[in-house]
Parts: sequence; C-alpha cells; structure tokens
Amino acid sequence: MNASWEALRGRIGERFYHLATRWFENSPPGWPEVLPQLLEAIPGVQGASLLLREGEGYSLVAQVGYDNALLGTWESMADSLRWYGGGLEGWQNGEMRRRDGPGSAATFEGGVRYMQYSSWAKIQESLIVPLAFEGEVWGFLNLDTFAAEGFPLGLEILCQDLAAQICLLVASWRQQSAARRRQALLEAVADGQGVLRQVHGTQALYDAALSALLEHTRAQSGWILRESPEGFEVVSQRGREGNPPEGGGDFLIPLPEHAHPPTLYLSLKDHEETFSPEEQVFTRALAEALGVALEREGALAEAQERAATLRSLAELSALLESLTDPEAIARKGLEVALGFTGFELGGYFLSVHNRVRKQFLVGEYPEAFERLYQGRQQKVGEGLVGASLAQGQLLFVPDYSSSHYALEEFARSGLLSALAAPVGQSAAIALGSLRRRVELTPETQALVAFLVRRVEWALERLKHLKQIQRTRDSAFRALGLVLEYRDYETKGHTDRVVALSGRFGLALGLAEEDLEALRWGAYVHDIGKVAIPDAVLLKPGSLSEAEWDIIRRHPLIGHEILSGLPELPAGTLQVVRYHHERWDGGGYPDGLAGEAIPLLARIFALVDVYDALMSPRPYKVAWSRRKARAEIRNQAARQFDPELAEVFLKL
Repeated sequence: MNASWEALRGRIGERFYHLATRWFENSPPGWPEVLPQLLEAIPGVQGASLLLREGEGYSLVAQVGYDNALLGTWESMADSLRWYGGGLEGWQNGEMRRRDGPGSAATFEGGVRYMQYSSWAKIQESLIVPLAFEGEVWGFLNLDTFAAEGFPLGLEILCQDLAAQICLLVASWRQQSAARRRQALLEAVADGQGVLRQVHGTQALYDAALSALLEHTRAQSGWILRESPEGFEVVSQRGREGNPPEGGGDFLIPLPEHAHPPTLYLSLKDHEETFSPEEQVFTRALAEALGVALEREGALAEAQERAATLRSLAELSALLESLTDPEAIARKGLEVALGFTGFELGGYFLSVHNRVRKQFLVGEYPEAFERLYQGRQQKVGEGLVGASLAQGQLLFVPDYSSSHYALEEFARSGLLSALAAPVGQSAAIALGSLRRRVELTPETQALVAFLVRRVEWALERLKHLKQIQRTRDSAFRALGLVLEYRDYETKGHTDRVVALSGRFGLALGLAEEDLEALRWGAYVHDIGKVAIPDAVLLKPGSLSEAEWDIIRRHPLIGHEILSGLPELPAGTLQVVRYHHERWDGGGYPDGLAGEAIPLLARIFALVDVYDALMSPRPYKVAWSRRKARAEIRNQAARQFDPELAEVFLKL
C-alpha cells in the first residue's frame, strides 16, 4: 500500500478518534452528523447511505448526497440481500461487493422509492459494505460514485477500516440504546404500576391498564378478554373498535393466576411489525401489576364484604332485642343470611309431632316452589331440613341434586344448592338457590352458624320473657281476684277489663310496652281497696260523706303499695292512681283535667266504667249494650276524653 493510502487511513483514524471521544463520553452525535465526517477521508464517494438493523430489516439512519426525505425508510432483510447481490454467507462475513449503476433497484420495493430521486440515476458504481460482527449483520453502508471511472482500486482496504470503526460506534450505540430502552422500560413499568395503585374498581383497573399499554407500546388497539363457554367476552377495549382480530401480529398473554378472575387475557394489535422484546417485557410486567392490583381489589372487596356482614350481624343482634314475635325474629335472621351468603331464598320450619312443617319462606322464588310444601308430610330425618333437625348440626350441600339429602321433587324444581341449620330443638332455618350453585367458604359457614345461634338465643330469650310475663300476669291477676273475693259484686270484673283494655289499646295502636303497662294496671287498678275496712267496702246501704272519703283514698293507697316495686312500669302506676279522674276535672284523687290525666289512665277509665254499666249490681241491673254506649257518648268531653270515646264506640 502506497503512502497516500496510509495517509488516508490516518485521516480516517483521526476522524474516528474525534467522533469516538464524543461518542463514548455518552454524548454521541447523531448518525447524520457522523457519516459525512467519516466519509471525508474516502476518495471518490459522492453519495452514501447507512442502514442499521431494526426488527426484521434495516432502517435508513443517515445519508450523503441524497434528499433527506428518505431518512427512516425501512427495507426488509430479503430486499437488502437482493440489493447486496451476494450470498447470505458473504453477507454475514462482511464481504464487500461492487455494483455497476442503480442495478436491480427497480426489482424491490425499497429500490423503487430510492429511484424517485434524481441523484439515484447518476450512480455509476456502488460499494456495499456489510457491518458484520460475529455473524450478525448490524447494518450496511452503501457508497456511491457518480464518476464514469468508478471507485479507485484498493478502496476496499479503506472501507474495511471504516466498517470496523462504524461497527465499534454501532456497538456503543446499541449498548446506549439498550440502556435507554431499559431506562424507558423501567420508567414505563413504574408509571403503569403507579397508575394502577391509584385506581380502584375492577373495570377501572382494566381500562387503566389498556391505556398504559397503548401509551408505552406501538400497539394500535388493546382488549382484555374473559373466557366463557361461547368463546371470549370483551370486558375492556381501547383503540380500534370491535373484537380482537385473529392472528396477524397479536400479542396474547394470560394474566397471573391470582387475578380475579384468572381467565383474562391482554391482546394488543400491532401494525405490520411484531412487538419488540422491550414491549413484550413491559406488557408482561404490566400484566403482573394488573394481576396484583386485581388481587388487591378482590381482597379489599372481600374485606368490605366481611365488614358489611359483621355490621349486619351486629345490627341484627341489636334488632333482635326489640322483636317480640318469634316469626319476626326468624324472618329477620333469614333476610340477613341471604344478604351475605349468595342464596336467594330461605325458609323457617318447625318440628311438630316428629313432622317438619314449613312456617314461611322469604326471598325470591317461583310460586311453584312454595306449592311443593302444600300437604307435605315430611318426617324429621328426611331431606336436608329434617336431617339437620335430627343431627342437630348445620348441613351445607353445594350440589343439591347429587346429595343423599336431596328430595326428588325439590331436585326436579331446580334447587341447586342448599343449607339447613337447627334453631334449638324444634325449629330450623334453610337457605336455597335456584339460579346458581353457591360455594360457601368455611368462614361464611361459621358466620351462618353464629347467626343461627343468635336467632336461637333471641327466641330463647323471648320464650323466657313470655314465661316471666305469664308469671307476672298470673301474679297480678291473683291480686285482682283477691279483691273480687272480698267484693263479690265485682266478680269477673278483672278478667273482663283486662281483655277489653287489650282490645282498646290495640285499636289505638299502642306500643307493646304500653299495652303491657295497661294490662297490668287493669289487673291491679283497685288494689288499694285491700286497705278499705269491710264495714265501708261491703256496706249494703248508702255511704256517708266520710265513708266516701275513705273510698276515694283507694287510688292513693294502691299507688303507694305498688310504688315499692321498682320494675313496675310508670304506666301501670298511673292507671292505678288516676283511673277515677274526669276529663272535666271533677274526679279524684288529684282533680286532674283534660290531657293532664295520663293517657293510659284515660283509656282505662272508659273500660272500667263501661264494664260497671254492663255488669249487674245489688243496687242495679246490667245495662244493655245500647244504653251503656249511649252513656259513654253522653259523657264524652265530661267524664271521658272525647277522642278516646269516639274510638271506643267503634270497637
């Protein structure tokens, strides 16, 4: 090699050193700036193109002597090899090839684009330099001359140096590009994860994940799909409308198994290329993040559901304390159970003479289902409810028809899942589903068992309260009968005024506690008469004024006797003390008038007088119902509350 070629190689080395210094300091110039400087030392080059590997082809990144409109042009591997004109082995070994003129440019798509520019037709000779490294072609350099004599001999020697130097720059460029892509990937993943952490709700998570995927990849469209018996159902979609296409560049990956539900997929439709490795990594990372977010959402929903269930059980416990009807207690318990188990119907059953008897159903069910119980004679031990009563334990069957507890007619009716639990020794509740099979976790079954026990405790409490109430009623009735045995004229009066007071109180819509206070007051309204001497109480003739004063003291005496009972309702004491007061203020013992007289005392005053009018006495015969009602009407607004008198006369 002569001195001039050595000088040229030296100039190429200087240019490379200058560019490499900038390049390796991590502030590389762009390829359009690099290529002209490298070519300054190459004689005869009037046009040049540098194409670097992108996907399954090569992209034009820099050129000299041609219109910049061609920058970014992409050509396939096949077109590049066709232009190269040699075999694949020579291409991969970096063997340079000379071509005369534009040659076969018109035979492939990329060449047609190049020929649109006038300089292309001036080409007399081209030198194609593959940029090969360890069998991989990172790109190629296309050198053109417009001179008729072509390139000088020996140019390949300079181009070998040039190719090696460009490969070094490309290697650095690839490393830096990869680092930038990794950095961008990490930032994109962090950004996507950050977005998902701020989003709540399953559908919102689906939508946010797809939006992030379309923002950070080249995807034009995206779908999230749920598998169903009919195929795939679109649950979220971004970009192009419609269902995901089949084949043609789709990227389909399953979400993690811990996602809820796990049968979901991400599908992204690229344009005419495949997804880059970075895009695939990003998509998988975001899919994993979406799975975690869905799991978090599911856990949050489960926690909220558990909190709502516990809250409903706490509210039920408070409510049961106020209910006084066994069926109302059972009904409320069933309604709460339906709210957190997924069943849609429930029933309450009693065991009567070793037979299971339906009391009522709640929830949603067809009339045909309820008709299954009509005339049914089911023994304890038969069916799911009968078995739970016989065994004394909760029984749950997720698949009713295959259970040995199943009764044929109920299986035919479409009962899919069922649960039954005994409530004490002689009652049971049952839950069922006709729409879908229900799966209950052990935790949910434990909550159902707790609810059943709570209903059982409420029913037991109510039973004991009723026993106490009956005991109290018996005690108060006994006191009333004691007075009747002292005063034979009033025999039967106690039971009659108690019964009539109850009817009157119900007609007025009194609360249960007021009805009880009124009933007890009716039993003992005249208890003060135990302190009245027989000479006065049983005197057959007319009483003197002094004797009347003694009689008028019995309400005060009764009030004083009963005030020592701390659990006695105030309403009962009011009935005892004020039942002889008059609306016009002319009564005794305190001379109260109008609404100053307590309501229960005003109610009982009507009942007491009416029964006295309707009952025979030694000094009068029993009045007729018509005459007694006329007297009540006549005394309205005088002796009696006029509004109460109006209601009473409608009984």
